[in-house]
Amino acid sequence: MSHVGPRLRKLRLNAGLTQQELAAPRYSAAYVSTIEASRRIPSKKALEHFARGLGVDAEELASGRSPGARAELLAAYGDARRILASGAADAIEEAETRFGRLARRAKRDGFPEIEAKAWVGVGLCAETASDLDGALSTYEQALALLAGESVVSRVDAIVGRARVLQVMGEVAYAAFLIEQAIAELRDAGMNDPSSLLRLHSSLVAAYSDVGLIDRANSSAEIALGLAVAVDDAERLANMNLNVGIMLTHQGQWREAETRFADAERWFDELHFAVDLARVRLVRGINLRNQQRYDDARPHLEAARDVFASAGNALREARATLHLGILERLTGRAEEARFVLKRAIALSGDDKGIAGIAERELALCHAGHERAKTVAGLRKAIQLLQDAGIAKELAAAYRALGDVLSKDKELKPACDAYRKAADLFERAA
Repeated sequence: MSHVGPRLRKLRLNAGLTQQELAAPRYSAAYVSTIEASRRIPSKKALEHFARGLGVDAEELASGRSPGARAELLAAYGDARRILASGAADAIEEAETRFGRLARRAKRDGFPEIEAKAWVGVGLCAETASDLDGALSTYEQALALLAGESVVSRVDAIVGRARVLQVMGEVAYAAFLIEQAIAELRDAGMNDPSSLLRLHSSLVAAYSDVGLIDRANSSAEIALGLAVAVDDAERLANMNLNVGIMLTHQGQWREAETRFADAERWFDELHFAVDLARVRLVRGINLRNQQRYDDARPHLEAARDVFASAGNALREARATLHLGILERLTGRAEEARFVLKRAIALSGDDKGIAGIAERELALCHAGHERAKTVAGLRKAIQLLQDAGIAKELAAAYRALGDVLSKDKELKPACDAYRKAADLFERAA
């Protein structure tokens, strides 16, 4: 309200009113004069009186913001978000520019929550470009902007930060951050269905990652129960995707397909091509695991192509990896080798993707090139050990045991099987 005096004077002169005409009948010309000279701050009732006389909104007079400013900024956020999710070649750069511009406008106009929302958008751009460090830093910047604000306004930044930490391997800490936000909502008596759905949906993914099935199921039930009271399409789509992934971990294929179909419908309505590709990737994996290879292929290929167009190398690597596994399982060894080598090239510093791809590449040689198979499996084991992925590492040891046992190398084969069993038990 510090600039209300000059603003009042400008609006009064534009309206062709004297100080006395604006003040009457409740206030004096002298009172108006002291306000315009910034020697006095008007009361709320005085602001409302002057606003009526000037034909403007009281909020606009007090802050200089038009009543539609918030809606305009939110619309700009929605436009930038759709551009990012379009999958176009220059989408990340264009969206990042728009989010940055929006952040500056929101800061100038005094909308800290929209400024933070814009920074969350910048974080999403970094995630889409596989820049996890940049994304984490940006989400933390958004949270700093909202320090002291309600947890409802911080939910997207909290979830973004937790999601990146989860990808970085800090799953327990990611789950803790989300649990902390839920507790904060509860303690403040803020039963906001949309925020709670977003947080529990994220917990489903985190709990599933660390094998806490009961907790994942509990959060899934809460999220599904909240869905009827939520109209945010993006949050509903993400919830269905996360619940679907959880169901695949539990072997509930049909139930997962229902959730994936709902997530696809929501993302399709939003025209979020990249997010739709995320669903198609996990749906393709789900169908492949059911040995529905012909149904899985178009989903995996579509996901790979969208991620490639969007410039998301890590997601492209993951989709390419699973397409390579499909090629191997369907007996197309030459095609599988080509695709798996591409996945390794795209994987960058992700030893998990590279390790699984090396394991599958080794299996392409099984039965006719023993030396390459064993060497490839040992390379995969080293990468998967470094990545700390127990289940995939167990599968590599079991495959090595199979190869060694066929060559009558019983002791090393037994050692490999024993390590596989220990790892499977640990991952269960």
